[in-house]
Amino acid sequence: MLSILVTLPSFLERKDHIMKVIIRADASTEIGAGHVMRCLALSQALRRSSHTVHFVTKTEDSSFLSRIHSEVTSVTLLDSGLDPVRDAQQSLEEVEKHSASWFVTDGYHFDTEYQRLIKSSGVRLLSIDDINEFHFLSDIILNQNWNAEVACVYSHEPDAHLLLGSVYALLRSEYQNLDHYERRITREASRVFVTLGGSDPKNCTYKVLTALHALQNSSLQVRVLLGAAFSHHDSIQKLQESFSGSLEILPWVDSLRPLIEWCDVAISSAGSTCWELAAMQTPMIIGGFAENQRIIVEELHEKGAAESLGWFESVSEDTIANTVHDLLSNHERRHRLSKLCANICDGQGAQRVVAEMEGIGATTS
Repeated sequence: MLSILVTLPSFLERKDHIMKVIIRADASTEIGAGHVMRCLALSQALRRSSHTVHFVTKTEDSSFLSRIHSEVTSVTLLDSGLDPVRDAQQSLEEVEKHSASWFVTDGYHFDTEYQRLIKSSGVRLLSIDDINEFHFLSDIILNQNWNAEVACVYSHEPDAHLLLGSVYALLRSEYQNLDHYERRITREASRVFVTLGGSDPKNCTYKVLTALHALQNSSLQVRVLLGAAFSHHDSIQKLQESFSGSLEILPWVDSLRPLIEWCDVAISSAGSTCWELAAMQTPMIIGGFAENQRIIVEELHEKGAAESLGWFESVSEDTIANTVHDLLSNHERRHRLSKLCANICDGQGAQRVVAEMEGIGATTS
């Protein structure tokens, strides 16, 4: 299991200091759902500790908005055309309206000037980041990527708290209490779970499934999860009709855990899902869509914790098919991947972040 232990502070049990938290994050077909999904995991941990959460977003897609509303009852929708200054100004109105003590951002446009505007109100600021492209004025900087504590040197204020590494990965509550979990790696493997994010606008899902079909393995069982904003259903359904093996098409779900537990191997985009797979000690094959995912692909592959496809848009179907075939047929390799995953993420990251927020709040209240 995870070898890095981070002690949760004793004030975690305090309920006299209730934090009012505003979360600012967006989702769309272009940027996917990753920012919103990890913020919803943080929201879940905050509410579980009796704190209140208000979500502020520019998200327009109805499927993504439905997901936000299903987990957070208090939501403000901003106009998608707002420039960063007006975005910050309207967000500050929500800070005042809700008497917020914390403001959380997750996105690549919340730069130094945006942070300056938010901090001018006196609210505490937590920045969730994985690109490290500007100076941070935040009280907390959170980068949940594996090895971020080594790979990232942040420019920040002297009193900033840095929460770096996958020990702080924001996972939902179903991934807690994994202390005694151990995945059983069977010699025969035929179950593949495919999940390429919330939108997959280039339909790389079709490429992956076509590669699996080319294996011509009648014993192969594939479950593919289509994201909330996925728009290429017809092509996947047509492929299902002639698929060599079993292909089950699944809609967006509340929890990936049952699917992760079911599979022998997962094929995933290099986003937050990687940490869910790692927490469940899953042999995984990963690829990237965006530059911010490069470090995840490279680090996990370099450390031997995942097989890499590089970039989904450029990888060939033959490479996908060969990689999947080789991993399914190599029991020792799958066992080794699973053991290495156990040292990446333990499911307690969101609670650690909440404890850090509570600690800072306790010293200033």
